[in-house]
Amino acid sequence: MTRRPRSARRRGRRKDPARPWSRLALIALAAIGLGAAGAAAVLLLPGPVAKRGQATDVILPAGQRLPQIARRLVAAGVIRAPAPFLIAAEALGAAHSLKAGEYSFESQASLYRVLQAI
Repeated sequence: MTRRPRSARRRGRRKDPARPWSRLALIALAAIGLGAAGAAAVLLLPGPVAKRGQATDVILPAGQRLPQIARRLVAAGVIRAPAPFLIAAEALGAAHSLKAGEYSFESQASLYRVLQAI
């Protein structure tokens, strides 16, 4: 039995042209999945503990824009940071339907619950 030279053995193999794209697609799907899981965690994980008692009361005056509302909620200790609130409000379509008023947020209310209440 004669052995063929290495170059002859390799000639018969062809690279699958779809293979690099399938790896790229898998990586993209994994990134999208991780991003979705991270967004869900930010929305649904418990928020800060109330400074006093079981709830935090906040007054949102009429005419305030979304960034002002976010800063007021951070100052009151209802949310940890304004950026996730701003992004979630825009993404969920709640940015233009927030209403002025007096709100009572239970301790550790999730970002999603805060947006639902307002």
